[in-house]
Amino acid sequence: MAKGAFVLRLRDLSITAVFLFASAWGATAGPKEDCETAIRSLGYPVSSYEFVERGIFTMERHRFDALTCYVNREGKVDSIYERDDPVAEDGFFGVAALKLRDEITREANQEIDLAKEQRQKAVDAAQQQYDTINARIMSEMSQSLEDVRARSDPFSAVSRSLEPNDDLAASEETEELGSLETPSLIPATDTENEITSTTPKSQGEAEETTPAPGSQAEQAAAAPSSPGKRYWVTSSTLTRRTCPSPRCGSVGWFGEGQSVKVFEERNGWARVTKYYFTNCLNGFSEYVDSGDARCIPANGITNGKFAEWVYMRHLFAERPARPTEPTFDMEELVKGSDNLGLHKDVFVAAARELINSGTCKGQDFIKVGGWIRSLQRGEPFYFTYCGGSTIANRLYLDASTGQILK
Repeated sequence: MAKGAFVLRLRDLSITAVFLFASAWGATAGPKEDCETAIRSLGYPVSSYEFVERGIFTMERHRFDALTCYVNREGKVDSIYERDDPVAEDGFFGVAALKLRDEITREANQEIDLAKEQRQKAVDAAQQQYDTINARIMSEMSQSLEDVRARSDPFSAVSRSLEPNDDLAASEETEELGSLETPSLIPATDTENEITSTTPKSQGEAEETTPAPGSQAEQAAAAPSSPGKRYWVTSSTLTRRTCPSPRCGSVGWFGEGQSVKVFEERNGWARVTKYYFTNCLNGFSEYVDSGDARCIPANGITNGKFAEWVYMRHLFAERPARPTEPTFDMEELVKGSDNLGLHKDVFVAAARELINSGTCKGQDFIKVGGWIRSLQRGEPFYFTYCGGSTIANRLYLDASTGQILK
């Protein structure tokens, strides 16, 4: 029942008693007469009478038959009881009015309890969301710190294999490919995912000898005409840019024979990924390893997202013959691994699997030195790098099962 209905019922049930009580109140001469008037207004008879004086801890009482009227220190009627049951208290006169009071109070308390419960659910949901985000951030931070530690520790296999000019900042790539929404700068024409490596740029890359976009030489070059079709890289190193221009930042390179999918063509350039988050920090992308790293539309980065672009002329529609991989001594490739004595056979088997599948090359293991113990995941997990030395190029090995994980 709604609160308004309770008020109407209260008015209907007690209006007569209240008016009788109020009209007679002004004519009374003291507490006894007030009590007698109140009792009569409630429909009770008044015959025998007994008075009990106020004590230190008790109120003045006026007894009429089975009813006791309590008077406070101000001389006003406080409550009326029929034996142990109240018939008037707190300004409510009559059993019906008291019941309505209790019902209204109970329903109001129930609504308050429901509101508290809903508030608590919202708080719990927000806390859970916070815990999830916090755990992800801490995990990414730990992974990045582990990578920096391995690269900076002079006693680790990774540190021993790195060149002096290797950039530690490249290991701080922690942002995964997000929901690939198209920025307004470069409209997308396809929605298929393409996963690529983030190998750092090397010297002698094919892009530097390629004519500028839009030039006659570039327009004359043969270009694929089927967006979304798979193509293969014909250059030894093909730089990946944040936009279709040599002035845009570099986010790595593709190696010869690596396959890509072309989602869009523009002035001799090919977009080979969907748009994804670039992890902008203080206005600069942490994914750019060289060149312009600004998170601005002119650099192909809009709302924190970009896609990768390469020169079209270095893509071929037919898969080239795979060059013969030099024969390596697998034990020699993993000899710098941590805990080699415990997991030598697993390390050798995993290296052989990665090389035979084309995921890694022998030179990757020579550079890294083998498998490195993961401090973040703990035993029995180890990792190595293939195609570059960033987090995106890291592969994990469960030495207990031989399973290779990304």
